[in-house]
Amino acid sequence: MEAMESPSRGGGTFISSHLLRLPTETRTKVFASAASCQAVLRILSPIARHYCLRACFSGEVDEDVVANWSASRKNQGNNHRRAVESLLDLGVWKKVLKDGGKQANNKATYKVNERFAEKLRLILQSGVRSVWSEPTEVARRMLPDAEELRRLSQRRWDSVLLFLAGGDGQNTGSGPLNLEEVLTRLGLLERTSSVGSKRKRDGDEEGGVGDGTDTESEGGAAGPRPALRTTPEGYQFLLRPAEEQVWRIVGEFLSVQCGLDGESGAAAVSFLLQLGFCEEGKVCKLSVLSGGGGDAIARVARALATLGLVYPFESPESPGEFWVLPTHLSKLLCGGPGTGGGQGPAPFSVLGEGEGIIVETNYRVYAYTKSPLRRAVLELFCLQEYVLPNLFVGRLARESCSAAFEAGISAELIVDYLNRNAHPQVHVVRSGAPVLPETVADGVRLWEVEARRLSMSECAMYDKFESRSLFLESLGHAKDHGKVLWVDEAEMKMVVQLDHHNSMKAFIKEAKMKL
Repeated sequence: MEAMESPSRGGGTFISSHLLRLPTETRTKVFASAASCQAVLRILSPIARHYCLRACFSGEVDEDVVANWSASRKNQGNNHRRAVESLLDLGVWKKVLKDGGKQANNKATYKVNERFAEKLRLILQSGVRSVWSEPTEVARRMLPDAEELRRLSQRRWDSVLLFLAGGDGQNTGSGPLNLEEVLTRLGLLERTSSVGSKRKRDGDEEGGVGDGTDTESEGGAAGPRPALRTTPEGYQFLLRPAEEQVWRIVGEFLSVQCGLDGESGAAAVSFLLQLGFCEEGKVCKLSVLSGGGGDAIARVARALATLGLVYPFESPESPGEFWVLPTHLSKLLCGGPGTGGGQGPAPFSVLGEGEGIIVETNYRVYAYTKSPLRRAVLELFCLQEYVLPNLFVGRLARESCSAAFEAGISAELIVDYLNRNAHPQVHVVRSGAPVLPETVADGVRLWEVEARRLSMSECAMYDKFESRSLFLESLGHAKDHGKVLWVDEAEMKMVVQLDHHNSMKAFIKEAKMKL
């Protein structure tokens, strides 16, 4: 599994981090589309976008000239450096030394990617023709309204994360997006040797996934399947921002199904760039995007439909032609920390108005939500007290947080989740102050320090040695292997790690024979 680049590079979004993974040739193919270039421009930081527009007509600009663009502004050194680095990382600019760098202290020139500059000039001069359009009246009558579409798409996405959390989410073991396989490759799930009817979780009995143990094998016969266990990284994933969750799954799907090179990889990324900035309510016919990568785009569209990012349909006016309608979740594709086009919505903000979390100074937690997923995530580190149709009431306690720490969730992740999903009213009432009370945040961090202070290790204790020389020889053997956990030389007692027990028994037996 290849790790995704940090979103702090290349413009600060998760889609830009995927662009960084593409080979230079594939990235250049992405720039062949004016709509893709427009989307790339929008994910850049404001300064990087400004630099790009100033250089697109000349095609190149000296390094000294670019440095002077920010010299007149105070405290712009870091922003200038990050802007230039993002343009170089994404392949929009290329740094070339004058005279091949033969002369000492030779200055460099930044050259704009020819395709990108050509498409950007076209956009500035005549605009770009979007592939997205308003649905016809016939299509509009068969499509769900905005509120229903929002509810359906959110339910699909929540079911994906519920499957990871071990709840009653969807298990797509086949089709365009093999969710079980994708989550396993990402390290969010792991297979165990046991079989059963329930997900194996820490402290639970062994079990499998789904409603029973009979599943289709590769040969088509029904048989038992390995159980799945949510890994520590999987529990951490549940508390991550929604845009990061989407891109971890979509990025893994693209890498496996479409590859990182060739026409398919370029076409898939171009489609996602356009989808991420599409206005809600616009539709697109997939055949319009068929040039060189139609199959790849169709596979990506079906996978995104599984995640709830698009709503596929077949218009009565054109039988056999498939269309897609982006949902509100499609904005997550081009959202991320520091994006120039605005952040993707947080998990609660995509559900509707009036939903979010309120944490009191007495560690009481009130979560206004109807989502089973939000309740399942809160139960990872909260003690549930009672649940109403639109309200979860719980309490942050040492026991519940310690269980979360043991599962791999850190205190900072809990604090970040509560801050990021705070109720809108909290921002109004606590204006200028942290939305999460500092006493609560410090308390959770203190519990983590206490939990990390002690660790449990399986061990074996040795005492009642026949002589001190036998004790010292045995102790030396354990120290040589780095297995000593505790020793009391006065009482001739020691504790070693359990995995060294057989070796210690053999050594003591042999040492006794020599004495």
